[in-house]
Amino acid sequence: MIFAVVTMVATAVEKPKMHVIPVTADRAVVALTNENPARFEITMKDQDGRVVYYKKTSETSTDYRKVFDFSDLEKGTYELSFKINNTLIKRNIEIGNGAIQVNDSELRFDPYFKMDGNVLKLSYLNFDENELLLSLFKNNDVVYQSFIGKEFNTLRGFDLSKLENGRYEVVLADGDNEYSYTVEKY
Repeated sequence: MIFAVVTMVATAVEKPKMHVIPVTADRAVVALTNENPARFEITMKDQDGRVVYYKKTSETSTDYRKVFDFSDLEKGTYELSFKINNTLIKRNIEIGNGAIQVNDSELRFDPYFKMDGNVLKLSYLNFDENELLLSLFKNNDVVYQSFIGKEFNTLRGFDLSKLENGRYEVVLADGDNEYSYTVEKY
């Protein structure tokens, strides 16, 4: 069952590939390829989560290539990530000791939200198995909040029939990540 869900989600979203090829002790070629043309968001964070590089491409493309010069960065571990539509691919890069070490890439997918009548349906592949917190806000006030577990394959439905009419913001928190979805109830 989990394999079927993973396969279904994997075929419904982007499948980018990221390559980081060290060319010197402080430079590397970063290349990303994607099946379909898209805009890319490139982010590099230090080990404390501070952004040291960010770029959002203005044109759609199936590939991105750039030589990164890491000589001004302190020794340490950095996370390089590309966001393509609802898909995130990331790699940790260790800089220092006269070399650049590149770790394996990780793929993550945004959750899937859908309103079906009065039921909010949520599907999420929780790769890191973090405790998930679902919050529902109206006018920045918390209306509902619940920890919904750490399972890898999270499938839930929430009955919203008793809520007043209006606009609600649904937020799913997964560790450092937050995903939002707007619900209009009439």
